[in-house]
Amino acid sequence: MNFKRNEKYASIAFYIFITVCACAAVIFCMINFRTVLSVLKKATEILSPFTYGFIIAYLCNPIMVFYEKNVFLFKKNSKKARTAQRALSLTLAIITVLAMIAIMLYAVLPQIISSYNDLGKQVNTYIENIQQFADSFVVQHSSALLGTQYSNFSELLAAFDISFSFKDILNYA
Repeated sequence: MNFKRNEKYASIAFYIFITVCACAAVIFCMINFRTVLSVLKKATEILSPFTYGFIIAYLCNPIMVFYEKNVFLFKKNSKKARTAQRALSLTLAIITVLAMIAIMLYAVLPQIISSYNDLGKQVNTYIENIQQFADSFVVQHSSALLGTQYSNFSELLAAFDISFSFKDILNYA
């Protein structure tokens, strides 16, 4: 028997095979979702140093190329001169990036510390405002919502055996 291969049907069969495999993979992933998720999490943990390395290299490369082309111009074009040029450019690019990070931290860190200190000083005021809002809300709406009039938020919580303190929560936070 003489079998003649038809390219049209071969490509259709190939696409059907790929589609069936993709559907099987999706169904497998849906059935074993937790396992697939844990494998993806582990793969992400393993690949994260490489990802960070690629990001750092991508950000440092333009600076390094600038130093190669504009700062370190050697007369010789030997392999050793090219290697020295690359090494010096890379070192200077890393120093430049670290200096930029240090300058940004120097500019931003005092403001963050100041904001944190201001927040610490204002926390008691915030707690009192939240307490007043909760008390006024309970006084205005407790009879309509719960059928009983409560005079403050603490009384409402005590009626339902709930121990709750804004100060404890904010101090914990």
